[in-house]
Amino acid sequence: MDAGMQSVRWLFKQLQVHGKWAVRTPGGFRWWPDKYAQTIEVIGQEEDPDGETDYLVSVRTDVLRSVEPNDNAVAVINILMLASMAGPVYDPATRTLSLCSLVRVHSGISQWMNWIISVAALLQIGEARVPAREMAKLPNAREAVGGHPKHGVRPEPDEMVEATSTSIAPLGQEPSRWSAAGFDGVVDNYMNRPPALLASGGGPGCTVSFLTVTTRRFVRWPVTGRTLDMAMVFFCCNPSQSLPCPNRTGPDWPFLSTRPN
Repeated sequence: MDAGMQSVRWLFKQLQVHGKWAVRTPGGFRWWPDKYAQTIEVIGQEEDPDGETDYLVSVRTDVLRSVEPNDNAVAVINILMLASMAGPVYDPATRTLSLCSLVRVHSGISQWMNWIISVAALLQIGEARVPAREMAKLPNAREAVGGHPKHGVRPEPDEMVEATSTSIAPLGQEPSRWSAAGFDGVVDNYMNRPPALLASGGGPGCTVSFLTVTTRRFVRWPVTGRTLDMAMVFFCCNPSQSLPCPNRTGPDWPFLSTRPN
């Protein structure tokens, strides 16, 4: 079994997925911890410059359906930009907006990377509820509520649904474990070199600029306060739309938005 599928199997056990509320997919599994379905699977593989095979492990939680690409939809996307370890992705074929995390995994890093992916999965489950109060701005959209194809809607949420508020959020109220010296050390020792174009520190944060190869657009990753606050760039499915879409890149596609610093 390759490293990607090993990670998926590990995540199934770590998240304590009940088989009754899950189905297999070609690359992993789909489960219903609550009213929103989450899919965890290997969606591809690539070979890195050292000849190591990287497996692309995807975590996706559907949030809204029947989303029309307009200014109101972008407002909801901006709410989704507050997600801690995921970004909003729009599928034009199904008109579905999801929270997505994509991680490269290989045998050399899977032992510790799997833990990070599991946290991203838990955060998605909790954060998928955030756009609900913005639904009034999207009259044609609806929450991506669903249930198991055989057992229907889950009557009681899985205990993992509350993990964000009970186990993860309290850690964010603690004093930052990052010091100004730590940020400066990251800049000096790791960031002022490829693939980073420019990095600067000083004070309780640092900013790093990258140049995306296929789009020639800058991405800023400011780190402030208690959290790692990433400003993301998403690209539209075509120049007339203003919604992010996976696997759509090009030098002329418009920049959507960034999360505020």
